[in-house]
Amino acid sequence: ERARDLWRDRTPRKMGGRHEFVASSADATRWQASDRRQPGSQRALRHTRSLGRKTADDRRAAFRPKTNASMSTIAAVLAFFLVAGARADQPDGAYESGSYPNPTPCPVADLPSALRDPGGLGEWVVEDELCYDRFPRRKASMIGSYVLWKDTFKGMQPHLTLTEEDSEEEPEYDDRVAGGFVSMAFAQRACCDGWWGRGIHLEDGKGRSERCEFIKREHNVSTWFPTTVTDTKPNRAGTPGGGKWTAEFHATDGSLKRFRNDSGTWTWNEGDVHFDVVGAADLPVAVQLDEQALGFEYPYEREYPPHRLMTPAARCNPLIATSDSAAYRDCVEALKDDDATGKIKIAIVPLYFTTTPVSSVDVGKVRKFFAGGADEDASADQSSTFAKWWRDSSFARMNEMELDVFAPVPINLPEYVFDSEASAKNVRSTSDACAAEAAAYKGQKEGFASEAARSASSKCDPALDCVRATWTRGDDSARVYGYENVAYDATYTCVDLVGKERPGGGDEGNDVAMTGVLLRHGINGAEAYHGLTASEPAYACVDDTNFLNTNHQHLVGSLGSLAVDPAVYHRVVFATWRTRCTGYGGSGYYNVLVDSVWKQFGSSMTIGTTTWASLGGDVNMAPSTPYRLGGNSRPSDYVNPKGSAGTFIHELVHSFGVKNHARACSNDVRTHLGANVEYAFWTYPCVVVEYGSPFSVIGKSAGSAATHVHAGSMYDMHLLHKDDIEVITRTGTYVIIPLNALTTSSGDKRAAVVQYTDQYVLSADVSDWTKIMPPIWVEFRVAQGVDKSLDWSEYAANQEGIFLNWGHQYGDVLLDLRFGVPDDENSASTPVLRNGDSFVVNQWSDGVVVGDVTFSDVSVASDKSFASFKVTYSSTGRVANRGGEIKPRFYAGSSPYPATKFVTYPTSDDPNPTQTYEQYADGTANASSEGAKVFSSGLTRGLLFASLSLVWMV
Repeated sequence: ERARDLWRDRTPRKMGGRHEFVASSADATRWQASDRRQPGSQRALRHTRSLGRKTADDRRAAFRPKTNASMSTIAAVLAFFLVAGARADQPDGAYESGSYPNPTPCPVADLPSALRDPGGLGEWVVEDELCYDRFPRRKASMIGSYVLWKDTFKGMQPHLTLTEEDSEEEPEYDDRVAGGFVSMAFAQRACCDGWWGRGIHLEDGKGRSERCEFIKREHNVSTWFPTTVTDTKPNRAGTPGGGKWTAEFHATDGSLKRFRNDSGTWTWNEGDVHFDVVGAADLPVAVQLDEQALGFEYPYEREYPPHRLMTPAARCNPLIATSDSAAYRDCVEALKDDDATGKIKIAIVPLYFTTTPVSSVDVGKVRKFFAGGADEDASADQSSTFAKWWRDSSFARMNEMELDVFAPVPINLPEYVFDSEASAKNVRSTSDACAAEAAAYKGQKEGFASEAARSASSKCDPALDCVRATWTRGDDSARVYGYENVAYDATYTCVDLVGKERPGGGDEGNDVAMTGVLLRHGINGAEAYHGLTASEPAYACVDDTNFLNTNHQHLVGSLGSLAVDPAVYHRVVFATWRTRCTGYGGSGYYNVLVDSVWKQFGSSMTIGTTTWASLGGDVNMAPSTPYRLGGNSRPSDYVNPKGSAGTFIHELVHSFGVKNHARACSNDVRTHLGANVEYAFWTYPCVVVEYGSPFSVIGKSAGSAATHVHAGSMYDMHLLHKDDIEVITRTGTYVIIPLNALTTSSGDKRAAVVQYTDQYVLSADVSDWTKIMPPIWVEFRVAQGVDKSLDWSEYAANQEGIFLNWGHQYGDVLLDLRFGVPDDENSASTPVLRNGDSFVVNQWSDGVVVGDVTFSDVSVASDKSFASFKVTYSSTGRVANRGGEIKPRFYAGSSPYPATKFVTYPTSDDPNPTQTYEQYADGTANASSEGAKVFSSGLTRGLLFASLSLVWMV
């Protein structure tokens, strides 16, 4: 007994952690709390491991041989000193696997510093807060998992850049092309499931991913002690030998169980090894980057940083490795303020054809066109119609945009080809046989296994048909080769032309043959353009897709020297100067050929600047929208908020993160949402019309009734935030001010968002994100700012109610709540829910209606300063605990530990949020989640068996 007491009083050697040696455990089960501070923690919670409730005498009796009791006791004490005293100053792990002839100990001092001081590595982040660019990505497979923030967060990649891939790289899949270019415009912002998707490989069309090298801590979600720590990053500082390693822990107390690295595996036999930082609550945790995120379930949450700041936010990336998450967030937030540092810089590149003298390209008119009109001051961007639209519609959150117009860049193609010349240039359409083959290729992916097979057996001939050679992926991911028919209808033909290799420079290089240049016929008569009459010889227009195309395989024409610094400009606009043809407007990832090498611009637009060609050389065109219904004319004092920049604004909204258009229902939504038909993620609440909403610049005719963007899309662009939005999860009456209000007071809410899919969150398959329906956005708008047209008689009723939008990730859907008014064709012009109306959305679960949500009691203030409405949640009671009000924890977000639908994460104030303890009769405690691990202590195991051996000898 004296020997045991002396041993207990020894001070064990501490090597970055606690190593406690217990000779007998009859009174050893106890909790000890140390006030020693650790980085990022309040307290380090530790205890010795219990061997169970049996007393030491009980256990000895179970193994006691039939010999003298006193001799047994002496032998046990002797064995204790022999074993424990041998390595009391150097706790080791016994080598248990490998090819070494002799077991090699692994001293605690040789363990990675990441185990002894995880806070010293930096900040950690809950893994499901990081995945797939969105906060929060809830994944059941990530419960209790933390990863090092700087290892796994990648930040924003410059949107206009390509990364040349190492030609020696072995692609992850055999059918991929090695080498070539990867578009970083598609790069994910963080690692997910151990991989970082860094972009799309443009030659083979597949995503390029690389394995992430990072350290991960996995915890038992009852005790919150670590179960496994794995480091896959080689040569991390503080790791002896620099290799990859894994450590396993006993979940009941967080003591070390096993350690493996490249050399082998060790099991600890020299006592309990505790580290001062053991639980999840002791980790320094990264801040929530998007503090103003609502916490939507995947995939409805917005991305961070915002798309519109893709290029400038890349400047914050160095802070990921050198600083902390708060510094990175502060850097991005400073850019969001759109001051001189974060202003949106847009490069406008005029393009001109060989049929147009460069001297006739008026750069000043190009600038005025994009600024909003001929009367704009070209030197004062912030006073332009374009800038005013963004300032008013963003509540002054986007105050500065800088438009830089570059010198004109030549195209090695003519703008048009006279019909009389086309026959000499091999004009052709597509044969019926070729068209049928191309249709089967496009629709069913029926094609050829190789380029050689396509050349030998295809019914299409590029010299005789209007086609482009291309390839796609089959269902088995293998390449399928074929031809795409670009003669989309009878108005298209192809010709063969010759142009210069490097147009516009002093050295234009060699002539190059351009096979299959696409022409469009009969778009407008010649007399529609300035300076032309009906007597002009017939001609066809050269299509923009010949020299600007999202598919680089379709490029046949080239551009001259093009110098746009992707580190400086957020967006690039290609403005094609035309004199007698119309052009396209679009936003995407456009490819161009420059000096025989194709190049992609990640966030780019093409806008055919044909306006002055049809207006006597001027650009002062009154936009066609918003327009009146029934033949009414606009008031004489009405000033259009878009000017000539409507298409430009529309495409910018897309490039700022709104993937699709403002849609609307073309039938009565009540036949869907309130009927006995269950809706799902892949379906819509009604028959949806693309560009259907008249109340958005990305809707019908770029805003046929009003131009402000709907609330959900404003949120996606980071122009509406959590503080601006009323989050509704329970029955009540709610108040919102106009979405387009020019000023606000403290506490005002510009919009509301209604969650109604609690029944899916609570269903058995919580990992299926397709069971989560989009929220419904509520907004109220009045005739001011960019929506003054709402004062017109046919739209005025919309100021007396609330708009409801189904907030799908693939674009808002405006719910027409007064279908058929004033008529079916113009029904969406008055879709609001007004006083006396009600609208019901069913809540479904596994094919059963379990509840409903009712919108009612709409009331608008007499001065239109606010609107109120009631939301009522009801449960049918048909399925227990489903339907009705939404449980707030599913909508709580993170600060920084989330209450997810899988588990509640701990904080330093509540280190064991879900753990309970059972008290033994003698006052000792045991974690109820797993129970004590009998004989789990390596030292006690070794001591016991050594003692038994000596006893038998005696």
